[in-house]
Amino acid sequence: MMPDKGTLWGEDQMSVSIHYRIKELIEETNEAFDICASSGHMNTDYAEFAAMSISDFKRALGKPDLTDRQLTRMLRKGGTKYRKNTPKDHWAMFLAGYVTNQSNGNDKALKVRDSWQQRNK
Repeated sequence: MMPDKGTLWGEDQMSVSIHYRIKELIEETNEAFDICASSGHMNTDYAEFAAMSISDFKRALGKPDLTDRQLTRMLRKGGTKYRKNTPKDHWAMFLAGYVTNQSNGNDKALKVRDSWQQRNK
């Protein structure tokens, strides 16, 4: 269970809001990717597919200079770390934390994500 957004203040609340939005974007783009991939006509991976929504990720992260290449790299690296470290049902949450952390250049988002994971065990 994720913490109630209303119980956090300031920078922590903003970090949670960003995390939620990135998680939603990852879930939405993954669902669209699965639909397109099921047609059998895809020649791309999830990271490249999600990067087609670069404007949504830029807006959610507050990073107007983020490039599709940077986003693709973050999603691929996060996916690799996820496969090594995280239970299968937390994919979107883990990846959202990873992308948020990487785009901000700090580890606050990972600390928030880790605290959520501890509560869900």
